[in-house]
Amino acid sequence: ACSMSNGLPRFMMIRCDSCKRHLGMFSKGSGNCRFCGAGIDSTAVIARTDDASELQSLVSEHNLPEGLSEQFSAMKSSEMDEASHRMLKPEQAQAALSRALGEGETINLSRLRSAIRALGSSYDASRLAAEAEAEGLLMQVSEGEWLWLG
Repeated sequence: ACSMSNGLPRFMMIRCDSCKRHLGMFSKGSGNCRFCGAGIDSTAVIARTDDASELQSLVSEHNLPEGLSEQFSAMKSSEMDEASHRMLKPEQAQAALSRALGEGETINLSRLRSAIRALGSSYDASRLAAEAEAEGLLMQVSEGEWLWLG
């Protein structure tokens, strides 16, 4: 049984000095950036929290490029239809992630691939997992496995 004798909150949001992306990690964790592979320095901690939903919001907010929401709202629906075969709609991505949830609120690549196929899509499961991690919905706990934060 692991105790939090140091009193640190369960999660931390860090910023990679190399690629400038934000990601969530367990407070006791260290290692490499999930996006670029660079080593993570403990001084890169931006925020700490015990709340997974708060971590998700923080990571999502910090990784959203400036002006992105304006770009999405400015796109015409015909442009969206044309692009839809190359991507998952947000509700499809959410459904795939929900279907892929296993015990302990974890998602692995195999279940995620199956869930995406069940939706009639060939979207790449690794890409969806990376996107969900960038949005703060998932936190990678091991190779090919993520903890659901959303």
